[in-house]
Amino acid sequence: MVLKKKKLAFIDDAQAEKLNNVIIEMGDVLLNITGASVAGVV
Repeated sequence: MVLKKKKLAFIDDAQAEKLNNVIIEMGDVLLNITGASVAGVV
């Protein structure tokens, strides 16, 4: 997989501080949802 820097999203220091108790480990699945919902229940 090749990541293109212009397509990456970044968080600022204040946002990072709110997540300081989150630890990402090898094998974790990360989900990113921005904009419209990816699924819904009717």
